[in-house]
Order: sequence, then C-alpha cells, then structure tokens
Amino acid sequence: MAKRLELIGSVRGNLTWATVMAWALLPETSPDEGPTLVLAIGSSDGSVVLCAAPAATLAAARLVEGASGEELMSRLPPAILPDLRLVSAMDLCLRYPVVSGEQRSSSPQLVIAVGKSMGTVCVWTSERLPTTPPTGKGKAAASDAGGGILEALGKGSLLMPPRIGALASLGTSTVTGIACTAAGELVVACSRDGAVNSWSLATPGGAAGGGKLQACPPPVPCVRRKSKDVGFGAFGVAGSPGGAFMAVYRLALPPGIHFVK
Repeated sequence: MAKRLELIGSVRGNLTWATVMAWALLPETSPDEGPTLVLAIGSSDGSVVLCAAPAATLAAARLVEGASGEELMSRLPPAILPDLRLVSAMDLCLRYPVVSGEQRSSSPQLVIAVGKSMGTVCVWTSERLPTTPPTGKGKAAASDAGGGILEALGKGSLLMPPRIGALASLGTSTVTGIACTAAGELVVACSRDGAVNSWSLATPGGAAGGGKLQACPPPVPCVRRKSKDVGFGAFGVAGSPGGAFMAVYRLALPPGIHFVK
C-alpha cells in the first residue's frame, strides 16, 4: 500500500455544502468484472447523490500533471431529493433479502440510512443488484436481479420512519448518529437531545421497498434523557461487526458509553 496520498481525479459536487460522505463496496457482477465502489454524498440541502466506478478503474487511475482532474466516477440521479434539512449522519450497507424460509437472495440491495436536522431519519434502498451467480450446494439463491449495477442504483425506494424527535418531550433535535446492523435489517439512530430509536426493514413494505419502516421499542436505558444517570445527549452510534451490539456515546458527567443489544 502506498505511504502517501495521490490525487487521481475529481467528482462534480452539488451547489450546496457536502456535509457527510460514505463508501460502499458492491460485489462483482461477473468473473471478468471486479467489485464496484459507490460513494454517497450528503449535502446541506438534505439531498444524497451517488457516484460509482469499478474499483479496478480507480486503483489504476493516475492524474496527468498539468491536466484537469477527470471525473472517474459515474454520477447518478439523487437517491434522496433536497428538503432543506441538513444531512448530519449517514451509513451504508448491503442487505440480502429473504427469498423463502431462511434462504436469502444472492442479489443484495444497497441500503442508505440518513439522519438529518429536525430529527428526521430516512432510509433509501436500491433495487436488487446483479451479482455473479453462485455455484455449488449450500449457497444463497441464484441472482434474480436484471440489468446492470448502475441501472439498479439509479432506481430505488425511499422509506420514511417517524421522526426520531418524536421520542423527545422538548421537540425535535439533530440526528447525531445512525448505523445499519443485523445484515441491513435494522437501523439505529440517536439525536442530540439523547433520544435513541430503531426501525426494522424486515416488514411488509420495508422488505420489498416503498412504504414506511416498522419502529422497534427503544432500549430501556435510552428512553430516559437529561438525567444525572444518563446524561444530556447522544453524539454517536456504532454497531459491532456481527450486528449484535450497539454502542451509544452520551454526554454525561463524566462522559460515558452505553452498550445495548
């Protein structure tokens, strides 16, 4: 790995400030094509746009001295349209929907969980992404997605759960942390006033795309806010690699971290 950073190109931005960025690595679509890198960019106007490019293309890119930066990534239509609510937190993950019983599809969906000002949380899911069909027994169901990755990313559904601020008795507050966990089936978010809530995608409408998410009961310690024991706010949430545990950072005296499962 190179020990220095090197400029290799540029991506056209929006007319507003970029506030949050996050990467996702999508699986290869054929033995001849490698994985695809996707960059999600959240802005101060509330929009989220996607840029995508083959990982091999970015790895081999070089910027010619004296030339302008070439746009190496394809810019897709906005996944989330502007609503004048600043994007303050974002997380990306792949979700493999259940096909039948406990068997999951080999064609994942890209999930983008977004937290905004005014306590707003929204989740965007792409269409199922094409992948290399697996072989052998014990594998996931064969890929049932048609078209290419860029086509699938250009289409998606926006899911709108209730505002996280609905948990607060003092009005709404900016979302300070958001995370996808449990293989993309659960979204957990926290806000500046200390509220913590979660939503499930594995529900009618949420599983197929479109509609609203199903709210889950918040962890018992997290429904109490602005107390001596809990603190005055939540300023970040992180999920464990297996998705069984979530860590929530709280401003308290002294500051502390809550672990929930």
